[in-house]
Amino acid sequence: MRIKYPWKRFWVARDSSYSSDGGFLADPESEYAWAYPNRAVPLAELREKPALILLGEAGMGKSRSLIDERDALADSLPEGTRLLYRNLNTFGSGELQRLGDELFRGPDYEAYQQGARLVVLLDSLDEALNDIPNLNKWLAEQLRQRVTHPERFFLRIASRTAAWQDSLEVAVKDIWEADQAENLGVFEICPLRRVDVAIAADTRSLDGNTLLEEIRRREIEALASRPVTLEFLFSQWSKDGSLSDSKAELYEKGILALCEENNPERRSRSYLIDPRQRMTVAGRLACALILCGHSALWTGRIQDTPTGDCALADLTGKERQSGGEFRVDEGVLREALEMSGLFTGLGRERMGFAQQSFAEFLAAWYLKTTGTETHQRLRPLQFADGGKLVPKLHETAAWLASLDRPVLEYLIDRQPESLLHVDGAALTNADKVSLVQSLLEKIEQQTLFSHDLPQRALRKLSHPGLAEQLRPWILDKKRYRHSRDFALDMARWCGVLELAGDLVKIALDGEEDYYLRIAATHVIVGLDDGPTLAAIKPLALGAAGPDPDRRLRKMALHALWPNHLTAEEFFAGPLGTDDDRFVGDFDISISDGSFFKTLNPSHMPTALAWATRHVVHPGYGTGKLKAGLAHAAWSFIDEPEVLDAVVETLLIFLNQHEHLFLDPDAPQVDDPLADTRKRRLLLRRLLSVIPPDKVGSLVFSDHIARQDDLPWLLDLLDTTLSKTEYRCASQLIGNLLRSDAPLDITNRILARCGIALKRPEKSPDIVLRKAVAWLVHPMRFKTSATQRARENWCDSQERRKKRQSVLLDPPPEERVRTALERCERGDHASWPKLAFELTLTPDARNYAWPKNPDELPGWQAAADDMRSRIGGAAMEYLRHASPDRDKLYSSNSFFFEDVAGLFAFEVLSQTAPDRLAHLEGEHWAEWAPLIMGGYHEKQGWLQALRREAYRYAPEAVVDAALRYATLHRQR
Repeated sequence: MRIKYPWKRFWVARDSSYSSDGGFLADPESEYAWAYPNRAVPLAELREKPALILLGEAGMGKSRSLIDERDALADSLPEGTRLLYRNLNTFGSGELQRLGDELFRGPDYEAYQQGARLVVLLDSLDEALNDIPNLNKWLAEQLRQRVTHPERFFLRIASRTAAWQDSLEVAVKDIWEADQAENLGVFEICPLRRVDVAIAADTRSLDGNTLLEEIRRREIEALASRPVTLEFLFSQWSKDGSLSDSKAELYEKGILALCEENNPERRSRSYLIDPRQRMTVAGRLACALILCGHSALWTGRIQDTPTGDCALADLTGKERQSGGEFRVDEGVLREALEMSGLFTGLGRERMGFAQQSFAEFLAAWYLKTTGTETHQRLRPLQFADGGKLVPKLHETAAWLASLDRPVLEYLIDRQPESLLHVDGAALTNADKVSLVQSLLEKIEQQTLFSHDLPQRALRKLSHPGLAEQLRPWILDKKRYRHSRDFALDMARWCGVLELAGDLVKIALDGEEDYYLRIAATHVIVGLDDGPTLAAIKPLALGAAGPDPDRRLRKMALHALWPNHLTAEEFFAGPLGTDDDRFVGDFDISISDGSFFKTLNPSHMPTALAWATRHVVHPGYGTGKLKAGLAHAAWSFIDEPEVLDAVVETLLIFLNQHEHLFLDPDAPQVDDPLADTRKRRLLLRRLLSVIPPDKVGSLVFSDHIARQDDLPWLLDLLDTTLSKTEYRCASQLIGNLLRSDAPLDITNRILARCGIALKRPEKSPDIVLRKAVAWLVHPMRFKTSATQRARENWCDSQERRKKRQSVLLDPPPEERVRTALERCERGDHASWPKLAFELTLTPDARNYAWPKNPDELPGWQAAADDMRSRIGGAAMEYLRHASPDRDKLYSSNSFFFEDVAGLFAFEVLSQTAPDRLAHLEGEHWAEWAPLIMGGYHEKQGWLQALRREAYRYAPEAVVDAALRYATLHRQR
């Protein structure tokens, strides 16, 4: 019984390609999915399209997905909607009448004729064509006749890509007026995501993470991303408890599985060729694409073959297999395309391999079956002179070497770099020794460059004697630097712990090549061996020779904390030097908060002492680090030594008018001081040490003291306090007390000060009375200070009246109209003026920031036709103007034209987003620096605009983002 997995499947438009994550579908639900050039969607998001054509390879899960959609619709069917699902493979030859009765003469269709909405799902069109060859023509005619109200008839047809015929698509387009893009969608099902493999493994009670790691290690993501071959992998895993180490074996068996009919209902039918013959034909097609350089297989009329494509008619002929021979005609080729799950659509009547690795493997497998000599099998992969391999054919050559031992031996000495793609299981230890030596020698001779090699592939070259083979290359200072560097890369990827001592020697040698020291340190960090890491402590302390870029110190600092460095060493070392303006350079993971999770109470006094040395430090990341340390200390505030350290640090920050808990470069996400118990613990300790003249700063810096602390402070006055503590507490009450304080608190204060007759047995609190003098002492009207205050108030009222009485001339409406007319006459430079005129009120004295059109007075006063004209002016400005890139990148401020440019995008995004579709890629590229600079606030329209800019001008957007990141670090 086939297991049903709770997968969420995704679809992509036929003329687009899905975003790949290795061989998997890049998860459309990830936080970075907005950046994918083509968004894959679930069927649920396509329900408003009246007509959907759903295509895919054999065994990809089209039917399961359509059934899930049927069940989802049935559970939430709106009133007045009928649902009709039919699997067309249940109708045989001569049963068109029955099919017509069920589709167009039943109660569901009758309800549709009477005004209901009808959703029709037709599955397995490709299978039905085997028994009903004229089904396409019949269905097209029936739809033209029966779909009388297309707006209420929703059709979904599922078919294998190669079997889908253009005649039915033309009929569907005609019926639903598909020149309107929203009416018809032709989509192909996407491969599985990584998370889907984990879900399937969990369903089978297997360890999904372990399985994914095995898939990654064997580089067989392309097999795991398809339901049919994933089942094959599950079968082998369940049977043997592991997967075969041979990637070539897994590919051969997996591809054979894709060549078999996976639908049980179709296995009994007669086909032109069997699965092994189908695999041979697929190899023939792979050679046409990989070796002959064709872009796609053309399944339409031969005279319409696009340039670069290969028509099926050109690939007919004969094939040998198992001593026999079979003919390959167009029928056989089409059967291979349709029946195997190896191919996918590349547009209308164009087919190609679903995965490049399938084509590369099959081309090599096909060459191996030719039975010719080694040099003859390699000839199609080499340049015309028979020498080097064509670079883009290295993967195919590696597959051939994996399958053919003589080819592997031939390439080890002549072109070893091509074998880094080879199946690791095909290499013996002797092969690995020879291959490593050959690679090192070619790099030493400078006939091969290490940066051109796939680094991850070096792992497959690990063998028992690798340490002894690499040591002479690593330690010999006379050798070429790049060959030594490559030997270090080899040690890193193969995890050669036996070289640890040699690596430490290089890392600490101040006379050694600086970049080799960095490479050696990188290897040591990757080995993650405690004693070896401890040995490079001098790097973290800056005590191991020259380090001009501070990269050695950064790497060591990151690797040694917290297990091999004390807090004193960590915070007094590189982070404590005067020239460290950029804390972020030290890679201590402060942005994601992981660094702060490594801290414990014993670290806090030293960490906070570092913060006091950098109170006004201007470096990027310093503010984030200081705020993070304060938050970490706050979590340990109940520890006496931490409380004392926080109080001491806070006093220094208050004295410099700085905020301890606030990162100036980022918005405050949470408020640690909202914890009343901890805040009052801190306040109580502060009152015993803070100078009286600094008490007011507790209210205005970090809001350490708050109005709801007043009852607690009044109660505190009745406890045992020193004279200074009493004075400070009273002063704090005076600073916190406002005219809107709760009445009961005000009465308590008045009573304590002797104003109300609530404490007849006690004398007035003189200290508190002085602290709240503005509340308890009457104002004397005859003093000079009182008279000056009165005169100042009267003057302010007069100025206010004058401001209110003077209106703009001309009024805002006329100013807006004048600027708009200038824009419409072709003076596009008048748009910034128009943008700012929209911010004016009749009595305004200054322009405001043109932002959020719905809140601007000029926009609110404009009629619909005026708003449309303003949108047109914004569009023309974006087409004809451009921001000053040098000014944007050299300044930390927005200028008049920049603000207007962003406002033009905001107007269109908020009021007429369809107009943005008329901007060309060159326009998006021009405005990319401004779009990526943006406002400092997180606004939905701006985030969507950045996604749209990336869609049309990805290179310009990435360049702008990198420029801003670099400038931000430099500042």
